[in-house]
Amino acid sequence: MKNRLILSLAFLFFVFSLSAQDFEIVSVESLPADMSAREEMKTDHNDRQCALLRVATQNIAPNQREGFSFVPDLGSEVVERASRDGEIWLWVSPNLKYLRIKHRDWGQYELRLPDYVPYIEALHTYKITIKGTLSLAQQEQVNNTLTQQYLAFQITPTDALLEVNGKTWQVEPDGSAMEYVPFGKYSYQVSLANYHTFTGSVVVDDPENPHKVEVNLLPNFGWIEISGDGLEDASVYIDNALAGKIPFRSKALNSGQHNVRIVKKMYDDYSENVIVKDNETTRLSPSLKADFAGVILKVDADAEIWVNNEKKGIRTWAGPLSSGTYKIECKQVNHETTMVTKEITPQMAGQVIKLEAPRPIYGSLNVVSTPNFATLYIDGEKIGETPRFIKDLLIGSHELRLTKEGCAPIQKTIVIKKGETLEVKETLATGKSVTVKTDRAGDNVYVDNTFVGETPITTSVGFGQHTIKVTRNNVPVEKTISIAEHDSDKELLFEFGRLITIKTDCDGDAVFVDGNRVGVSPVDIDLPLGKHIIRAERKKKYDEIEINTRGFGSKNEYTLTLHNETVSHFVENGVNFATLDFAYSPAPQTSFGATFGMVKKFGWFISAASNYKFDALHFSEVANAEGLVDGNYYYDYTGESCSTRISVVAGAMINLKGPLCMRIGAGYGSRVKSWYTTNGNLIKLEDDSFTGLDVTAGLQLNLKGFAISVDAVTTNFKIIEGKFGIGYCWKRKIK
Repeated sequence: MKNRLILSLAFLFFVFSLSAQDFEIVSVESLPADMSAREEMKTDHNDRQCALLRVATQNIAPNQREGFSFVPDLGSEVVERASRDGEIWLWVSPNLKYLRIKHRDWGQYELRLPDYVPYIEALHTYKITIKGTLSLAQQEQVNNTLTQQYLAFQITPTDALLEVNGKTWQVEPDGSAMEYVPFGKYSYQVSLANYHTFTGSVVVDDPENPHKVEVNLLPNFGWIEISGDGLEDASVYIDNALAGKIPFRSKALNSGQHNVRIVKKMYDDYSENVIVKDNETTRLSPSLKADFAGVILKVDADAEIWVNNEKKGIRTWAGPLSSGTYKIECKQVNHETTMVTKEITPQMAGQVIKLEAPRPIYGSLNVVSTPNFATLYIDGEKIGETPRFIKDLLIGSHELRLTKEGCAPIQKTIVIKKGETLEVKETLATGKSVTVKTDRAGDNVYVDNTFVGETPITTSVGFGQHTIKVTRNNVPVEKTISIAEHDSDKELLFEFGRLITIKTDCDGDAVFVDGNRVGVSPVDIDLPLGKHIIRAERKKKYDEIEINTRGFGSKNEYTLTLHNETVSHFVENGVNFATLDFAYSPAPQTSFGATFGMVKKFGWFISAASNYKFDALHFSEVANAEGLVDGNYYYDYTGESCSTRISVVAGAMINLKGPLCMRIGAGYGSRVKSWYTTNGNLIKLEDDSFTGLDVTAGLQLNLKGFAISVDAVTTNFKIIEGKFGIGYCWKRKIK
């Protein structure tokens, strides 16, 4: 009996000793030649490339090897775990520093990686070797005698603090916490600011199933909402601290009594003590008492109205003023400011308050000019003629201007001072000599629409701006000049259009000026001054020159010698064209049509084609490539077929160089192929039929009198046909 008791006690001591750590870390080493981390690259939730930890074991049975679990530090994660060739492979976040190694039977080990390797780098492989300190027989015996189990918690909110038997447990970001603990009773407490603390106990005694505890903390807070008519933008204070503006919803407030104060300009403050309940929203809609009056301030002058040093408006201002005493001023430049103190109460709503206008401040002005009787302007307003004395003139800066016909005007800024007389004495200068010439004598000359003589002429013109006009055969030419005191005498040269004679080497040729036909050679043309293009044509011959009629030295007669027209010249002013087209596709299928258009640098075209056989369009059903209708019904076919081709496209023409153009277009296209059946019906072959978009691209050569084109045309980009066209092109008419 005594021996049996000793053996039992020894066995119990052996079992309890297993709750301690029964494994050790042999080594942690870097494997620079191992490319496994790169070959099976993974990333963590922060998109960082992972490192690979290969965990090898010594003196550990295979069934015990799977009892290991691995928990990284808070800044890292184990992305994936796999078993490879007797090892445990872990893909972990880079820069991992701590790794908690747990075993369901043998306890846990806090591995500090910097003690072994300097840094866990992304895409690098490391090897951790773990050695069991128990014999394999002892491991098998422990495996069959479990006295520990997982105790797990799921906590909401997830940032709460968990204490078990007075020890703080780590709570994961998802609110979970788990430890492998010996059988027994455990007391726990979950706490978080602004939540009611929860305490409890749990018994762990099931060797087969982990024990899970769910804890949902109840809020120890609530909210306050404030809204209502007339409360917009009012400030809200909670417990004497500014909390926001209305419409208002508070942040979470501790349950209990809080003071709410609402402040809005021109209203009495509102205050109330409010009870906030757990997880509830307390809603307020108070009414504020008005403490203002809407008044109208008016002054009979262009004066600014200022209230308590704030500008409100000019002449009139209407608006609300809260109860109180106000300093009201009326201000105007070069005037004495008026001021009044006014007490405003809510009972004054709608009242009009008339204000005293600012009082003007005057000085005097005495103006004398040589010669006398010059017209005097002050700030643009005509005052009269000099000499002139003005008794009351508002102080400050003014613009003074003196004018007299035949004299240079005088304009200057003067400053009038309070109670003083400003003396102004000015002498007005006379005008300058102006000479007017044209390319021939006898043209009429006008100064400011007054006739002064014929060209060439020299006349006196007063200071200022003037219009000089010269007419020939009732055709006017004008110039505007400005005469100033510091200017020298002026000479003006006027030019009219020129009469040009155009001749060719054979009379009767068509003559064009700047693209417009003006007659046949020889022809006289009155041309405006400047550059012009002169062109003559005779059937397919032409000649063209550029002339400049500006200047007295230009010619008055030009002779053009006509020669055969080049292809490039034929097309440079644009051509119209029309072609007959032939198209062929590998279906096989041929079609015929026509193309019309025009092009200069850019242009357009429209083309239509068909095989002029339309029986294929009268099909009754549609079959696939094997002849099956609806995928399962087969008709008896005669072996004969028919097809229909229709194409209508339009597009753009682009001149590449000389007679060569490119054209690109799109439009409607249809290619339908149908089979005949023995009962006389037509069945459309779906795989050989296309209807929808026709796209065409090609080149066209426009020669003198005829055009050649080559195009590629595709329907729905399924089948391509070539198209050849030949036809006639002719020059566009020049007006």
